[in-house]
Amino acid sequence: MRPYFVYALSTDDGKTFSAPKVLEYDLDRGFCYCAIHRTGDGVLTAYCSGGSKEKCCLNRITIRKINLSELTEK
Repeated sequence: MRPYFVYALSTDDGKTFSAPKVLEYDLDRGFCYCAIHRTGDGVLTAYCSGGSKEKCCLNRITIRKINLSELTEK
């Protein structure tokens, strides 16, 4: 399992990145195959997020909107 869903920010077009920051953490679930789309005031993310109930991290999808202010204040 991959129990952390993390992100890092870049201010120089991907040459360097901030330290990873945790968006979700759950020892019973796995997070993988993230897709991201920038919107006006945030990002839309979609990712696999299954756990022991689903018997595989690929058997559950999460779609979430995150405001840019949330990403930069952590």
